[in-house]
Amino acid sequence: MATVRRGMTSAMCVMFGLVWMTPAWGYQLGFPTTSDYSWTVETYLEKGLPPVDRVWTVGDFRKGQEVLEAACVFSAKHLPRFKSKHSGPVFARFISEENLAPALDESIDLELRISTAMGVFGAMHKLLPLYVRPQSKGERYDEERVEISSLRLKVVRVILKLKQSELDRLAEADPGRPEMEAKLDQLKGALSRIVINSLRDLEPDRRFRKQACITMAGYFNEIVPGVYSRLPERFQKDIAGRVRTLARSYPGSETARILDELAAKLP
Repeated sequence: MATVRRGMTSAMCVMFGLVWMTPAWGYQLGFPTTSDYSWTVETYLEKGLPPVDRVWTVGDFRKGQEVLEAACVFSAKHLPRFKSKHSGPVFARFISEENLAPALDESIDLELRISTAMGVFGAMHKLLPLYVRPQSKGERYDEERVEISSLRLKVVRVILKLKQSELDRLAEADPGRPEMEAKLDQLKGALSRIVINSLRDLEPDRRFRKQACITMAGYFNEIVPGVYSRLPERFQKDIAGRVRTLARSYPGSETARILDELAAKLP
């Protein structure tokens, strides 16, 4: 029992740290998409990247992050790209939902499932800035950032479900422990802020190019409703209000249509 409680506290500490570290760089309009100078899959593997033809563990993500950070020492243009003919399989492995399979496998111990989900979340959080920082040099990686952000939101959805299951199990085994529910509420607050920070990417002064906006809005429409229902009411109101405000920021556009559809799902 003590181990489970320590695990919940540890998860909260990690999540609070990640919220405050969430990148908030804005995008300037007009930069073209950066040309693809990424390496081949074989080159990344030679530099120590784990095999991309299997599900990654948290340790694999850690090693993969080290390889990409080393690549950025030379140039961010060597980062793997979404659907690239050179490095597409590498980027695809980083953002594959297959990596969440252990977290969704009910035959695995709940604590290990939570640890896996938290590990994938942390990996996405560390990966995202690598594609954001080059903006200061006029380089754009809109597609990559959209895909990383969308997986991060999907992991938030999984974490919320697993942590609720953990709380239910604790309540059944040791009733009369309201402080555990309070800790879960704090964690939900931290996750709510991550959703809010993701929505901010569509604010007019930070927005991606047109197609990236449409793609990101589509991901929000797919993912946010499943997250929204598990969040504290005070954050639900904030998120719903932001979605409606964002829709009004793109009058007559496909982005606005998708956001209006999302707003209708948020009471």
